[in-house]
Amino acid sequence: MHAQTLETLNISLNPLGDTPNGAMLLEGLTENKSVTTVGLSACDFGHQTSGRAFINLLKNNSTLTSIDLSCNQMFQDPSIEDSKEGEGSEKSPGLDEELEAEVVANKSLQFLDLRLNPVEPGSLRNIKKILTKRTAEKKRELRKQYQKAPEHWDTAY
Repeated sequence: MHAQTLETLNISLNPLGDTPNGAMLLEGLTENKSVTTVGLSACDFGHQTSGRAFINLLKNNSTLTSIDLSCNQMFQDPSIEDSKEGEGSEKSPGLDEELEAEVVANKSLQFLDLRLNPVEPGSLRNIKKILTKRTAEKKRELRKQYQKAPEHWDTAY
């Protein structure tokens, strides 16, 4: 029996939030060398600390290709939310720009789901353009590799 490498981690719907466990998970993923797909939807991540930890993850991890962070409040500044009772959440100043810059710098990332996170629409559009272009380039690269493949690769055995 041989050891298998974990490639997909889906712990969505687990209330990790801005707890030591949530911080340890994000820190551990920063050092990850095998997981390529992560599902962290609705894990109660919020506040500036989780947003910054995620930006650090993007900055230092070149293995992840797909990340689902939907239904969190990762880039929300709690002090703004508390001061504007009932007016909805707002983002932390500067995090959108840092997030966008790290998506550009992290060449392995192809999919990032940020639905229901307080990220500026302009930054979301830019991130979408970056990832769409990167995915199209990857598809062209795979098509070229397939076209160069020997004919017998098409034959089913």
